[in-house]
Amino acid sequence: MSLKSLEMVESQVIDLRKTLTDEKRNTTKLGGMLKTGQDALKAEQERVKYLEDQLKAKSEELITLAKETHPDWDVIDTVVEGLNSGETEKKIDELHEKLEMTQRELQDEIKANQHLSGRLKMSLNWSDNDYFVRLLKADKRGYAALECLVDDLHVDKDRTIGKLLRHSGSEDFLWALVKLLGDPNSRVAGNAAYILGTLAENELGYLRVISLINSKCAESRRILSDLTNMLTFDDSESVMNAAGTIGTLAESPEGREWMLRQDCLDDTIDRITNLLSHNNLWTASNAALVLARITISEDGCERLLCHSNSSSILTNLILSLGVDEAGRGMNAAFAVGRLCDTDKGRHKLLSLPESEKMISSLSKMLCCNDSGASKNACFAISCLATNPMGHSRLLENQRSETVLKTLAELLCAEDSETAWFSAMTLHTLASQPKGCLRLRKTSDVTNSLKSIAQSEMSEHKEDLKEEVNKTLAILKRLDKAEPPDIEQESFEKVLVKWKESKTNSGLKVKYQLFLDDISVYNGEKIEHVLNKLQPHTTYTVRLRAFTEGDEAPLSDPVNFTTAETVPTIPLNFRLLVRTTTQLKLAWDPPEFSNGILKGYYVYLGEKLSEHTYETSCIVSSLQPSTSYDFKICAATSKGKGPFDQITATTAEMGAHAPSKPEVVVLGRNELTVSWNPPEVPLGRISRYDLVMNNKTIFSGTDLHFHVTRLSPDTEYTFHVTAVTSEGKCESKTTKKRTAKDEYEGERQPLYQTPVKKDGTEVDIKVDSPPKSVKRRRKSTATVCSQENVPAVQTTPRVSSASAKKKVRAKTPDVTLKRSQTMIEKPVSLVRKESVETTVTSKSSEVEQQEVSV
Repeated sequence: MSLKSLEMVESQVIDLRKTLTDEKRNTTKLGGMLKTGQDALKAEQERVKYLEDQLKAKSEELITLAKETHPDWDVIDTVVEGLNSGETEKKIDELHEKLEMTQRELQDEIKANQHLSGRLKMSLNWSDNDYFVRLLKADKRGYAALECLVDDLHVDKDRTIGKLLRHSGSEDFLWALVKLLGDPNSRVAGNAAYILGTLAENELGYLRVISLINSKCAESRRILSDLTNMLTFDDSESVMNAAGTIGTLAESPEGREWMLRQDCLDDTIDRITNLLSHNNLWTASNAALVLARITISEDGCERLLCHSNSSSILTNLILSLGVDEAGRGMNAAFAVGRLCDTDKGRHKLLSLPESEKMISSLSKMLCCNDSGASKNACFAISCLATNPMGHSRLLENQRSETVLKTLAELLCAEDSETAWFSAMTLHTLASQPKGCLRLRKTSDVTNSLKSIAQSEMSEHKEDLKEEVNKTLAILKRLDKAEPPDIEQESFEKVLVKWKESKTNSGLKVKYQLFLDDISVYNGEKIEHVLNKLQPHTTYTVRLRAFTEGDEAPLSDPVNFTTAETVPTIPLNFRLLVRTTTQLKLAWDPPEFSNGILKGYYVYLGEKLSEHTYETSCIVSSLQPSTSYDFKICAATSKGKGPFDQITATTAEMGAHAPSKPEVVVLGRNELTVSWNPPEVPLGRISRYDLVMNNKTIFSGTDLHFHVTRLSPDTEYTFHVTAVTSEGKCESKTTKKRTAKDEYEGERQPLYQTPVKKDGTEVDIKVDSPPKSVKRRRKSTATVCSQENVPAVQTTPRVSSASAKKKVRAKTPDVTLKRSQTMIEKPVSLVRKESVETTVTSKSSEVEQQEVSV
C-alpha cells in the first residue's frame, strides 16, 4: 500500500472517531432532553392534581360557611353551583388544555429525537463510497452522485460539507456544481442550487463559494443568470432552491456587492417579485428574503426604487405583509422597513394606493405572537415614523391606538430584543411633535415607560432602559418657569428678560408674559419691552412657558416700581373768588403725580408768588380792576412739571367795598369817621379796618369811629377795608383837615374888606365883641402830632355831652357905612358859628347811627 493510501486511511479513521464522539454527545444530549421532558410532564401532572384538590377543599369550605351564615340555602346552592360550573370549570379546562399541549410537545420532541438518533445510526453515502469524484461526470453517474450528496446533506450537513471541502478535488467539484446550474434538467439544476446554497450557509463553505462567484472565469458570470432562469421552472422544489440560494448569496456584504454588479439583476428582481404570490409559501418566503437582503445595502434599495417596475415591486411587497408560518410577511416587512428608511422609498410607498393597507398590515403584524414578524413590523413602523408624512399617516390610521398599546405591552416582553424594538419604535414616534403629544395622552405608554425606568434591569437590558429614558425625556412636560429679570430703562419703559425653557420634544416653546394678570406678550422671544408705563407705579409680572398641548405653571411673581418723573399739569386751574385787592385761585391735583408731590408753585407773572401743598391759595396786595397772569405747576423730586396758566382780574371797588368814609371834624384835635356797609358784600363780613394815613386805627364791626388826639390844621386820609370770608375789599379814600387854632396871627383873615368901584375901601363899623368872646377858650383836647396817632379802639364811642355842646357867639351890632343888601358877620364869629352848627348836626347823626347799630 502506498504512502498516500495510508494517509487517506488515517484521515478516514480520524473522521470516524470524530463522528463517534459527536454521536455520543448527541445521544447523551437527547437522553437528557428526554429525561427533562418526562420530569416536566410529571411535575405538571402533579401540579394539576394539587390545584384540583385545593379547589375542591375551597369549594367545600365555602359551602360550609354559607350554610352557617345564610339561612336561605337555595341561594347559596345556586351560588356554589355557579361557582363550580363557571369560573372553576373554566380554570380546570385551561389547566387540562395546558397539560395536553405540554404532553404533545414532549411527544413531538421525543419523536424528533428518535428520528435524529436513527439518522445518526445510518451510515452516510460518502463513508462507504467516495462518490464526490463522480460529480465531475455530466451523465447519469454524475446525477446519481448529486442525489447522494443531497441526501448526505440532509442527514449530516456539517460533516458532509467538511468531507467535501477537505477533499483534494473539492475545487473541481465546486466548479462542476456551478456548471450543473445551467443543466436543462430542472431536478439536476435544482439539486446543484441546493448544494451551493447549503455550502454558503456554512462558515468554511461560504468562503469557498464567495471565491467562486468573484472569480474571473466565464462560468462565474453565469451563476446568477442560471439561478434566475431556474425561477421560471415548473418544478416548485427547484424554484424554491434557486430562490433560497440567491437569498443565501445576498446575505453577506460580498455577495450583495457581487449581485449588484451583475447585468441580469433587474431580470432577477422581476422574477423574484413574481414569486411573492407563489402558491408555495416557502418559495414566496425565499423570494421575500431575497428582496429583504438586497435592501440591506443602500445601493440595493436604490436599485429596487429605480427599477422600471418599482411600483409593482413595492405593491407586491405590501400585499405580502402578514403573519404566516413560512415567514414571507416577516421578510417583506423587513424589506418595507429598509425602503421606508430612505426618503425616496418612503415617498413612493406612501404615494401608492395600497399605502393605507401597508400601515394596517404592519399594525396587525405588530400585535401577533410571532416574535420575528412583530420585530420586523416594529422596525418598519419606526422607519416609517422618521418622516413627518409617514409619522402623520401612521398616527391617523384607525389602528394607531392599538399599535401604541401593543408597543407598551411589548416593553415588558421576556425577549430582550423584542422589548428593545418596541422601545425603539416608541422613541421614534415620540421624536416627532405630533407623536409626542399622542404618547402623552396614552396613559398605557407613559405608565409602562415609567415602570421600566424605575425597575432594576440586568446588563443585557441596559439598551432597553437607555431607549426608555430617552423617550421619557422627550415626553417630559415643561417645568415651572423661573421668575423674569427686570431692567428699568426709563420711568415708562422696562425691559423684561427670562431664561429659555428647553424641551426635547421638538415642540416650539412659547412664552406668555402677564403684567398685573393681563397678558402683554405671547411669542418665542426671551425678552420683551414694556412701554407706556406709569411713573412711580408698582407692577407685578409673571411668566409662563407653553408648547402645543402643554402649559407650565406660572412663575413666581416679580414686583417692580417705576422711577419718578415730573408730574403732569395741574388740572382745572381756576379763579374761585376775587376782590378788589385779592384773588383766590384753586386747582385740582394732576392726573398723574408720577411720584411723591413736593407741592405746587404759583407764579405771578415770572415771579414766584406761592409754594403750597394745598390746592388753593390767596394772592393779596393787588390793585382793583387789574388783570394779572398766573401760572402753576406741580413738582416731585425729579423737578417741576409743565405749567398751566390763567389770567384773572381783580374786582372793581363798586358794590363790594364799603362806602367812601365820611369824616366830620369836631375840632382841632378830633373828628368822627363813619361809613356804610357794602351794597353787595363779598362773602361774610368779619370786620372793618379803618386806615388813617396808611395805619390801621380801628378794627371792628362798628360803622363809625371817633378819632382824638389829632394835630390841628393837619390833613388826614382815611379808607375802610371790609374783611370778608372771600378776601378784603377796600373803599375809596377820604381826605380831611383838622381845625386851625382860632388866634393864629400869621393866618390871613377869611373876610377881606370890601372895595368900592373906584378902589376905595368901604368903612365898616364893628362893635367890639364881648370880653368873653375875645378871651381865648381853653382847648379840651391835647394836640398830638401826626406821628403820635392814637391807638386803635375796637368800639369807639362819641360822647353825647360833647355832641350836644354848642358854642354860642353873640352877634354884635354892625353899622354899615353905606347901604347894602347883606350884612356880613365878622370873620371870627362866622367861623365859630359854622363850627357850632356842623358839630351839632354831626352829633345828631352819630346818635342816630348808634341807635340803629
